[in-house]
Amino acid sequence: MKKTFLICFLFSFSAQFVFAQPKQAEIDKMIKDAQTLAKRYGNDSTVKKVMKDAQDQQKKVGDALKNQPGSNNDPSSQYADPGAYSNVDNWKFSAKQTALLASLPKKIFTKAELVSFLNDMYSQLSKKIQPGIASSVQSIAAKYNNDGIKMGDAAVTGWYTNYREEALLLIIKAAANSPDDGLLLNNCAALLNMSGIEQKAIPLLKYVLQSYPTNSMLLNNLGQAYAGLGETDTAMLYLGRAIKIEPENSEANNTAGQIEAAKGNKQKAIEYFEQSLKVAYCKPAELKLSKIKKDFKLVPLVRPRVKIPEYFNLFKYDLPAQCTSTDNAAVAVAEDNAFRNMISKQMQAFGSKIAEVSQHHLQESMRIMNANGVGRKLKKDEFIAQPFYGLCQIMARDILKDFQTDAADLEGRVLKNYSSETAVVFVNSQGSMIRVWQTPPNILR
Repeated sequence: MKKTFLICFLFSFSAQFVFAQPKQAEIDKMIKDAQTLAKRYGNDSTVKKVMKDAQDQQKKVGDALKNQPGSNNDPSSQYADPGAYSNVDNWKFSAKQTALLASLPKKIFTKAELVSFLNDMYSQLSKKIQPGIASSVQSIAAKYNNDGIKMGDAAVTGWYTNYREEALLLIIKAAANSPDDGLLLNNCAALLNMSGIEQKAIPLLKYVLQSYPTNSMLLNNLGQAYAGLGETDTAMLYLGRAIKIEPENSEANNTAGQIEAAKGNKQKAIEYFEQSLKVAYCKPAELKLSKIKKDFKLVPLVRPRVKIPEYFNLFKYDLPAQCTSTDNAAVAVAEDNAFRNMISKQMQAFGSKIAEVSQHHLQESMRIMNANGVGRKLKKDEFIAQPFYGLCQIMARDILKDFQTDAADLEGRVLKNYSSETAVVFVNSQGSMIRVWQTPPNILR
């Protein structure tokens, strides 16, 4: 059983290379822990193979991390991934941007004013970025015959493949060409929000909100924009409306939770974070919730929507009967050997799968980390969203922890019951009573 724990530990260890990019100190600690356990079972071929794979992965990932073009964990980076921040206690909203808030239009734009606003913004941004990018955007617009819808779709795709400046400029031009398309205007505002130009997004969103006053996506984006400018009270008004219309809006719940947590309203923040995670995995919500809620586990929030395959269940195996007499010793030994052989084959099969899957995901992760899939090195302020990797890492960790707790509890109960049931009372020749405690069966060692 402890051998099974070791295999599970090694799987968890190797999986962390696939799902995350740990610091070198963390990698060294995991290797050291794994080596300590492995020494106990040094003669087992399956353990040796998995251990070797883990060490090989340590070297490969360590080398890859050394070659990374910079850290994405700097909160000051314009495009930093908020889910990557290591110290959530330092998360805070910016101070209220009074000057930017005062610069917002006093009334909602007309269509002509909106188009003029977009064109002026396009002109200003074109002058601030590299000339080659502006020329590239012009070429893309010409390729699509200035079709705003097609340009908008291309911009969103460009954004999520890390062509941020091109995407932002292109979608502003697209919105100016198709000012009647509410979805396009919303997407334009969303990219402005993510670029840290919330004051430019708010007029667009309010313009569209006239036609779609109950659209939770628009309300959420308005809330995000005001939160980005430090106006959290106004942000909560829009986020609250979005959540009332769409309780399962994950991003609205997350930002509302961050605001309540910043105000010290922990219980309210917990409610928002849990609602956010019930709907979709949101790393900032998970990280903050794990800080403010004791014994927080993500698995119960996700399990109702995810059917997890039963990869292995040790409780479905019946232990061989214990030998109680020399008369059935031969049969008991045969059954015990057959059981051990079956378990050994199971471990070898799972060990082989672990090595195969880990290698595949490691190669894929290295490809994404180093080339971004298109042969282009990542820029310093870029990050790659790897869908479900973070979620899978947390789920695997929590499921393994529950498994270890349950298995330890089972082993403890078995040993206790076995010891009490096999206590034999003897009466010696003088009539005194002697209690003898027998050794637990080998299978539980």
